[in-house]
Amino acid sequence: MKLLKRISKLFPKINEQLKSFDSASTSQSVVPESRLFLIDLDNIAGGESSAAQLMRAQFEEMVQTLINEFYPRSTVEVRVYGNLAKNKVAESPLYRLIDTPCVTREGKTLADSHLLWDISQAYYDKRPITVLSNDCDFSVHLQKVSESGHEIHLFTNSICKSALRYSSAWHKDIRWLMVRELNIPAEEMARRDLTGLVQRHQALEIHWVKKLLRIYLLKGWSNEVSEYDLMRLLRRALPEYQLAVNDQLLSLQRR
Repeated sequence: MKLLKRISKLFPKINEQLKSFDSASTSQSVVPESRLFLIDLDNIAGGESSAAQLMRAQFEEMVQTLINEFYPRSTVEVRVYGNLAKNKVAESPLYRLIDTPCVTREGKTLADSHLLWDISQAYYDKRPITVLSNDCDFSVHLQKVSESGHEIHLFTNSICKSALRYSSAWHKDIRWLMVRELNIPAEEMARRDLTGLVQRHQALEIHWVKKLLRIYLLKGWSNEVSEYDLMRLLRRALPEYQLAVNDQLLSLQRR
């Protein structure tokens, strides 16, 4: 009984020490003015496509390019989430790598859970947030954060659903940066985006393909791409397919 009384007296002191430790560590590690930049590595540069391999090989340069282009005067903390055994990138003082190995036979990781948790923490810490991902699973969370008035930016670098693109009031498609600044061939970026589509569809609307590929050739979506430029890029990107345009449809047949 005496021992229990002594322990009960110690509890308030222990709680006070823990609270002071938490507040001290928080004040040291979190700078409210700093931006938290979260990168979904497996989604934006995962897989064995040439474009993905080139992005991973130049990953530090890619991150530095984005910071220089969009946040030249800001303090930015970068966290990168991914299966580093499968999608390896070089370590750098520019970012912190957070390894999320597979937890299921299908190859599912906990990267999404880690990323969503850190978005929530940054929201409560009132830190501006940037997310680089093409994953539509984040759209609801990003939309709610954006609607609250919190500053949250979204970068994408591949085809993604409109629900994700419109989930943030600030969205940039950075594929043109991959081509212009990292010298990743436009045909490799196009091949990464189109391979899955052409396997599911034998024909694509030509105006949609022109809109898609415009981002590799030009900075932005406003200028027109000629049919000649379009077909030249597609032939380089998909050499194993025979391409033909008929009635504003692009037909693709494997050779």
